[in-house]
This record gives sequence, structure tokens and C-alpha cells, in this order.
Amino acid sequence: MIFKLLKIFSVSFSILLFSNFCNYLSAQNSPIPNSNYNSYRNTVTFNAASESYKFAYTDENKTIVYEYSLRNGSSFNGIKFISDGYEFYPSNYGGVCMTSPDNVNYYLWSEGISKKLLRSQMIRDTLLTEWVVSKGNEFYFHFEYKFYISGKTLVIKVRDAGKIKNYSIKKYATLASFQLDRCEGAVNPVIVGVPYLSTINVLYSNNFFTSLFFDWTKTNSSQINTFDSPFSNTSVYFAQEALYKNKTNGKKYLLDETIYMTVSSELEDVFPNIPNPVAKYKNESVNRIIYDNWDAGFEKVFNNLSVIRNENINNLWLIVHDWQNAGYDNKLPEVLPANPLYGGNEALLRVSNLCSTSGYLFSLHENYSDIYPNSSVYNISEVALDPEGNPVNGWKSPTLQAKLLKPGKIKKYLIPISTKINKTLKTSASFIDVLTAKSPSEAVDFDSRENYAGKNNTSLKITNDIGNQLRKIHNGPVSGEGYHHFYYIGYYDDFEAQIQTGKISNQQLTGGYYKPLLVDFDLRKMHDKTMVHGVGYYERFFYKDSYWKYMGRSRDSSLIYSATELAYGHGAFFSSLSYNPSEQGELEYNYVYPVQTLYGNANAVKILYNDNGNLLTVSQYIKKYPNTFDKFESSDFMSQVLIEYDNGVKVYVNRSPHREWQLNFDNELNGWFDYHAIKTGRAVLYKGGEQPSNLVLPKENGWFCYSPFTPSN
Repeated sequence: MIFKLLKIFSVSFSILLFSNFCNYLSAQNSPIPNSNYNSYRNTVTFNAASESYKFAYTDENKTIVYEYSLRNGSSFNGIKFISDGYEFYPSNYGGVCMTSPDNVNYYLWSEGISKKLLRSQMIRDTLLTEWVVSKGNEFYFHFEYKFYISGKTLVIKVRDAGKIKNYSIKKYATLASFQLDRCEGAVNPVIVGVPYLSTINVLYSNNFFTSLFFDWTKTNSSQINTFDSPFSNTSVYFAQEALYKNKTNGKKYLLDETIYMTVSSELEDVFPNIPNPVAKYKNESVNRIIYDNWDAGFEKVFNNLSVIRNENINNLWLIVHDWQNAGYDNKLPEVLPANPLYGGNEALLRVSNLCSTSGYLFSLHENYSDIYPNSSVYNISEVALDPEGNPVNGWKSPTLQAKLLKPGKIKKYLIPISTKINKTLKTSASFIDVLTAKSPSEAVDFDSRENYAGKNNTSLKITNDIGNQLRKIHNGPVSGEGYHHFYYIGYYDDFEAQIQTGKISNQQLTGGYYKPLLVDFDLRKMHDKTMVHGVGYYERFFYKDSYWKYMGRSRDSSLIYSATELAYGHGAFFSSLSYNPSEQGELEYNYVYPVQTLYGNANAVKILYNDNGNLLTVSQYIKKYPNTFDKFESSDFMSQVLIEYDNGVKVYVNRSPHREWQLNFDNELNGWFDYHAIKTGRAVLYKGGEQPSNLVLPKENGWFCYSPFTPSN
């Protein structure tokens, strides 16, 4: 980072940092929030009288300041945000939680805990502070912070600095967790759950948005948990905690975390960057429509696939889920030969050959997360353990409880089994269950006999590597189950993209249909990595109180699903569990698939939300309706969106359950059109070159797509 020292005194100083370019570079390789800021400057100043540092961002419109006080800087209570006359604490008492030698946990606010600043030093653009916290003469803990500002983000690095030689207190505590705690002093705080940002929430308060999270690529912790609950009128839990748990031998990793605190008047500025590669088979995925098949019996799969082919639905990617030797979710990882009750290998090969002659991709459901006790290869020593040495449960089928296979043992089974699947059944793509639906924290093995056991990042790295392993085996793209897939996007070529936010405590019992149509994170941070398909399994998308009651079993629900896909920039997806797979397949192929090929490799340059005829940015909309934008029952429910792409494509979607959306073009558009809209009093589906003048998008399932050029497919 280039900087210029303006003035230095023994009591105070100011440093000007020119960091636009450096911020851009650092963000490419880390989750640090970054945006296309215009000209700005970062500064660091020290006030000797108040013993505080101010890390500031200034552009032509605004200055935001993170003020760090040495007087109470052992915790994040020492960090105050200031801008436009407003100030609050993003993390009231965030900091270390220690475990004493007699196994009692103490927080920095616990009774009897004292804090001592050993050192504060400015090294170039970074402030280093060194602390000891102790409880009388019973124990102590020694750690250091490093602070620097990059764009609008205050970067905080914290690590265990280790035992101090000849220190007066002899016993040393270990770390139980690092808490990001709750905000305090916030005006009317609201927790914003962002679709597809499934483990990070955003705080909204007094025209500012705040994100506060651990760098999941660098964490040394065992697990990261997310919170979303109110504390008071000025305080909510919206951030995370990093847990440091014992391995089975009683040892744990040392504290080492990078934390990003970002406050901005614009929601987009606080989104994490996704530092993942572009998927190897992105273009393949852009040009495919997913047929998600759950038929019981390979003859039925073959016959239904034949009907679909005869309807000239091309570029299909078939995923067969129910095919395993002992049935679905049973005796895993043993899956071969194919289920004899369904016709065995011979009947399934007919399906494979039909795919091959039709130009379709053929993949089979694989699962190497769950290992079942009734499998002949089941070995209790290969089951993941919790810190106490107990076996960790996996998925529970209707008849049997699976166990979680050690992440380090997955390849032992995946490579030979998946290779045999490919050679025996002639697959040209693959689908992996469970792994990509879980966050890394949900698949941690604490068995100390394993390399890097008890570590969040071990699961992350193994899961990302498995995507490439499956590509090599099947010589084609790999799809995965969706949910927490923002961690893995790009390492996989597709996901069955279930919608979820970080607000799980009071919204877990609702599917994507009930979530606000807030598409900004997905389109701005994930869309360039690959083309995902659908918005999750139909039963999960419409999920509410009864798991099966709200499945998409009508044409209306299919239209709702298609409209949602178009809003998020996803690919076409249909299921054998639909009310009519053939009809739904035609709908998706004729009206979603052409548009996905137009926006698949384009970037969203404008995203606006309709508010009774006025188009607002996502930030403007939430600021206007902070308490109702995500309430499905409210007329303010965020559900009407316009997306413009850099190739001229425009997509309007109306998912509002309450109101229609009038569009007026006055024949100003020339090109190609695709819409489900009301014309002359009735809803119609159309694609072609006829110029519309006035259209009404119906409630829940209306869309209008425009392209200056006709799709090639």
C-alpha cells in the first residue's frame, strides 16, 4: 500500500493512504467487501488527548470514521462508527472468550476480569495493539490486534500472542471463542437477511448498512455460527462467533482471525467478495436446462425422457436421483450395481444411451457425506467425531440414521466408486449431494488422529477440491445441492440453488417463495462465477408449515418458479415431481432457457425495485421500508425488480402477491421479447419480435424480458 506521511508529532499524527488500487487487489483474493468506489482517500489520525485512532474513508459525498479507543480497546467496545452526526458501536463487547485452567469460560465483561494494554504502535498503515487480560493471579491470556482501513472496511486481525516469559501469573487460559457480539447505540436496528448470503446478516440502522464477519478462507476456528435476534431497542445480535473447540486429544488451535467491519449508506458496499474462480464448465452450464428426475423405476425415467425429447427440448442435463442399489439414502456409499428393482444396470444404461444420442448430459446422484451402518464398508473408525469423541450423525432417512463420514476419508470412497459409476453407466456429468448444501462448520471432524482435524477450513478445502475431482472423473460439469453454496461457487459448475438467508431463527420454516426478491448479492457477487439452475427443489421453494403440502403442483406455481429464476439470473430447471413434468419442461425450455443464454455471461449493471411507479435501488427501498420489505404479507414486500445487463438485456419480474405492475414502452424497444403478461385482459406467454407498447405483469408470476438481439438457441 502506498502512503504519504503528512505530519508526525510525539502526541498525535495523521497518515493519508491512497488505497483504491490496493483495495481492489486485496479484494480479489479475499472476502473483504469491495465495490467500485469512485475517487476516495483513507486516513489514519491519532488524538493523544482522547487516546484514540480514527480510521477514515472520505469521498466527494461522505466521510465515515471508525474510532478506536485505547482506553477500552481490549474489546470491540473500543470501536465506534461515526458519520453524518450519527455514531454507534457495531460490536458492543466483541472479543475473546477464554477458558480458564479449571475449565470455566470468561468474557471480557465477566466479573473479575482485568485488561492491560502492553503496547500500541503504528507500523506504516497498520495499528498494532498488544493486550493481557487476566483474573487476579488465577490465569491470563495474551493477544494482539492489528487494525487498518481498506476502502470502507476496517480490517481487524487478532491472534494469540502466546505465553509471556517470566510473567507474574503462571497459568495461561485457552480460547473458547471469539465473539462479534451485538451492536449498541443503534437507532432502530433491523437485521437484513440477504438471499444466498446464508451465514452472514447485515445490520441496517439510521440510513447505514453494516456487515461484520470472519474471513472464512483464513479462519483458524473450528466452527462459525451466525446470530439474528433482538436484544433491545438499540441493540441486535446480527453477526457471528468463531468457536475454538478441543480436538479429541484435548488440544485446540490458537486464535488467529481476520475480521471485516464495513459500514456504508449502500447495501452493496457491505457484501463480502467471493474470492472463487470462474467455473471450468461455466459455458456448458449456461447452455443447459436441468431435468431433475426422481422417478422410481428406470423404464419410467426412459419413457418420460423420451417424451421430453420428442417435444424437442434440447440441451438437457439429466440428474437421476433415485437409482442406488439398495434404494435412495440407504447403505451408502454402496450404490452399484443400479437398483435391481428398477431394472438394474441394463435399464439405466438405456437412459444413459438415450442421453448420449440426444446430446444430453447424464449424471447420477452421489453422496459421500453420509455413511450408513448397514453398508458392508461401514467402519466406525471412519465416522467423524465431535470434541468428546462421539460419532457425528449425518442425514436421517425414514428408516436409518446415517453417520457423517470423515471429510478426510471422502476421496477414499469417491474416487473408486465415482470412477466405476462413470465407466459402468457412461455418465457425462455428476451431481453431489449434501456437501455443498452444508457450511464448512457443519462438516468438521474433531478426531485428533486426522490431519487438520477440528478446523473449519479443512472442510472448506476438501469440499472445493471434490468439485474438481468429479469433473476429472466424469469429464464434464458437476452440480451440487444448494443452500450454503456461496462458499463453493466456481469450484462447482452448477447448484440446485435453494434460496436461504442468514435469518434462520425465525424464518427457517419458510421457503424461497416467501423471501424478498432481493437479487443484488447473487447477481453482483456470484453470477459471474457460473450459471446455477432453478431456485431449489420445488417442495423447499414453496415450503411453509408442512413440508409436502406446499409443493409446486400447479401451472401457476411453475410460472412463479420461472419468474423467480429470471429475477435471479438463473438457468431453467424442472422436476419429475412437478404437476406435469412435460408441460413444465416446455415452459422452462421455451421461456427461461432462451433468456439464460442471453444473461449467462453478462453482468448486471443496474438493479432497481418498483415502488408504486418509482424505481429505487435496493438501499433506497430498504431505507423506505426497513420493517416490512421482507414481510410477505405486507404490500411493501420487495417483489418487483428490473435488472439491466451490460449487453443490453433487460429483465422485469413481478413476484408481488399483492399488486400488478404496469409497464409502458411506447414502442421504444426494438429487438426480441419474452414475457408472461396481461394483454387485452388475459395473461399470455409470448416470445418473438413483436414490439409491445403497454403490458401489465400479473401478480406473483409476471415477467418481461428484452434483448436487442435474438438468442441463438
